[in-house]
Amino acid sequence: MAEPFPLEPSLWAATAPPPVPAPPLQESTTTDVCVVGGGYAGLSTALHLAEAGTSVVVLEAREPGWGASGRNGGQVIPGLKYDPDELIAKFGEERGRRLVTFAASTADAVFDLIDKHAMDVPRIRAGWIQGAHTAEGMAQVERRAAQWSRLGVTGARSFGRSESERLVGTGKYFGGWLDPRGGGIQPLAYMRALCASAIKSGAKVHGRSPVVSLKREGSKWVVTTSGGARVLASRVVLATNGYTGDLLPGLRKSIIAPNSYQIATAPLSHNLRRTILPEG
Repeated sequence: MAEPFPLEPSLWAATAPPPVPAPPLQESTTTDVCVVGGGYAGLSTALHLAEAGTSVVVLEAREPGWGASGRNGGQVIPGLKYDPDELIAKFGEERGRRLVTFAASTADAVFDLIDKHAMDVPRIRAGWIQGAHTAEGMAQVERRAAQWSRLGVTGARSFGRSESERLVGTGKYFGGWLDPRGGGIQPLAYMRALCASAIKSGAKVHGRSPVVSLKREGSKWVVTTSGGARVLASRVVLATNGYTGDLLPGLRKSIIAPNSYQIATAPLSHNLRRTILPEG
């Protein structure tokens, strides 16, 4: 059967390992947890549940990783929109510090999972640079670096224009800060490795199985696919993100789906490459 929702041609699709077989759900089944959506959130959920001994079925409308999980920029960056001090001020000491701890751990979670399951994922972890293109931005990155450094992030530091030019390859920035926890991965390769690890751990993953109905019947959820096959589950996780439909009234309204754009050049010469982010 031909894939009705192929990945768009891209650098990621051209360089990732082949997709893991995820055949459509043909027959109705029963499971502890049904996960709707086969992206990072859905397959990470499935992997961790399966490792804990919970039976789990993943239903993906297209190929696992077809959405933003397989088409993003590949940056792995810890932290949230708000800096640590802002989170504590906004949510209070106890909840704020829990959020800070969570935000600090996110890059570790990705790289540790890759190592734990020996995933074949091209990656680099040489840190992340956030540049400041205004004086106000420079003051912000200085505060950000100081706060994370105070919280124990070794190597977090701000820098001025001259070092920015050396580290980035352009003199357009006032400066910036370096977060040593960050890095980059091949996102579609990670997506497919995550899928393979979930299946190896016991999760059942089905692509080309759009969910058209979600209903409660007694103590169970009934999840129905476009092909008519149904999943009877004690719990359901909706991990559809920017592709959320109307399965759960109101959920779509809670999500804002932005677009980002990437350009891949032809391979650069060594002389040119060493002038752009020379330290990786």
